This record gives sequence, C-alpha cells and structure tokens, in this order.
Amino acid sequence: MTLVIDLNKYPDSWILPYGQALLIKHLVLIPILFFAYLNGIWMKRKLQKNSTINPRKWVKAESFTLLLIFSATAVLGQQEPPHDIGAVATSNGMSNLFNLAYSESISLPIEASMDLSLLGIVFFCLAICFLLLASISAMKKVSPRLAFSMSILCVISLYLGLMNSVIF
Repeated sequence: MTLVIDLNKYPDSWILPYGQALLIKHLVLIPILFFAYLNGIWMKRKLQKNSTINPRKWVKAESFTLLLIFSATAVLGQQEPPHDIGAVATSNGMSNLFNLAYSESISLPIEASMDLSLLGIVFFCLAICFLLLASISAMKKVSPRLAFSMSILCVISLYLGLMNSVIF
C-alpha cells in the first residue's frame, strides 16, 4: 500500500474507487483475523477435547471471507492508483460508494482528518457488538452463517463509522 499511497494521504484516497476498495480490503481483515483465530486456535482446542463441532462449516465461512478480500484485491487491480488524489478526483470523479456514504461537499485540495462524531461512535460500538455476536455464535455452536453475517455487518458498521468520522 505504501508504494502507491503515502500513509498520511490514506484517508484522502477514500474519495476514489481505489481508496474505497483498499479501505474495504483493510476492514475485511478484521473478520479474517477473527476466523483465523477461531479455526486455528479455538477449533483446535475443541477438537482435541473430542467435541462434536464440525470444523468444515467454519472453514467455509472463513473461505467466503477470504473471497471478499480477493474480490477487493481484484478491484484494486482494475483501478488507477491515486498518485495525485486531487487530479484523479477531478478527472475520473469520486467513488459512487463514497458519494452514497458521505453527503458533505468536498473542496480541493483534499485533506482528510478524523473527527469522531456521535454517529461514528455508535457505528464503531455496533461493529464491536457484531463481532461479539459472531464470537458468541461460535461459542454456542450456532450456524457459521450467522457468524459470517455478523462479521459482514461488523465490516459495514466499521465502514459507516469511518465515513461518519472523516472530514474533508
């Protein structure tokens, strides 16, 4: 990432399709780490205790999450890297997803800063709740589909929390 975007300009790139795909890819890493812990450590302990849990379903849930990472990476490969964010934004326009999530007007030069809003904090707390619900569904041996759904809702909540906390 640092070869294409300066780390200080990372939030600035969120207005572009490339930046949106990169942000989503980074946010999906959280459920990947959750499933990696779940399948790598927790599931191993359960299987050593002769539990009746089926690890294949949980590995499938992790695989679907990995598919999301690969999809975001594929989108990154098709987008123009934003070496000059302002020039790319004026020539190609902003991301449609960003326009849906961010309603304020943006002026050039683009300089993003984080300012936690109440709505952003609510979305971040909601993301934590969704990740906890995914953990509880694993502990209670509920369907891996529920854990996968909760992890996707966690990503969406994190995304909305960031979009409501960034100021351009």
